[in-house]
Amino acid sequence: MAIIRSDILTLQVASADQQQALQDTLALYRRLVRDLMTVAYTHWPTVGAT
Repeated sequence: MAIIRSDILTLQVASADQQQALQDTLALYRRLVRDLMTVAYTHWPTVGAT
């Protein structure tokens, strides 16, 4: 699976392969962020409360 990284770039999809790579990247990003936020919220009383 190809990963596309874009911080401030405007992405233009020119082929079906690029469209699939973009969809895969977005799905992976969303899954990882959701999992990271779950861990952060679970442990916030320990690591975030000062």
